[in-house]
Amino acid sequence: MENQEDYLSASVRLTKEEYKDISVFYYRYMRKGKKVHIAVYAFLLFIIVLMLVSFLQNQNIPTSSAEPIIRNSFSLQDILSKAILPIVVIVIVIGVQIYTPFLIRKSAVKEYSSNKFVQKEIKYVLSPEYIGIESEDFQMKLKYEDIHKVLISNDYIIIFESEKLMRILPKRSFDSEDAAMEAIQLLETKLSKDKYVTYN
Repeated sequence: MENQEDYLSASVRLTKEEYKDISVFYYRYMRKGKKVHIAVYAFLLFIIVLMLVSFLQNQNIPTSSAEPIIRNSFSLQDILSKAILPIVVIVIVIGVQIYTPFLIRKSAVKEYSSNKFVQKEIKYVLSPEYIGIESEDFQMKLKYEDIHKVLISNDYIIIFESEKLMRILPKRSFDSEDAAMEAIQLLETKLSKDKYVTYN
């Protein structure tokens, strides 16, 4: 028989700000696991190297030391014309980095306003055997071995039932900070290391 004293409960009703924050947080977490930005930077480096090689080849450097050295004079406009492509790419990359979180927040506001499910209050009960999940129209028990992954951040406990389905528990939804820490410790002991991830 389960001891009720071992239960940890959290009553969650996400606010609009929390939903925006978690949307951006999830985007940054997923992006960190990808190597796309590395490919972009490698491409930029490649373009810059090509630009420098082209710049040097355009100078009239004699093949023999007996010949007079004649060098072309390059104006600022010539240099900028050769650097324009990497500059444009760098500006685009920086622009995307800045604009994407803003776009995600804007989209999250619309989704929060139109999706009544994310506004519902959901109660979570963490026991030594399972996580109970209950709202006004459903209830379920999620066994620890069925959890896909748990992600711990500064403000949230994110429980992935699958790669695309996640449960968000703000730490403030527990009775106290100590209760939130106990919940985190329980998850850490119940899950394998590859399923328990800390990301700040």
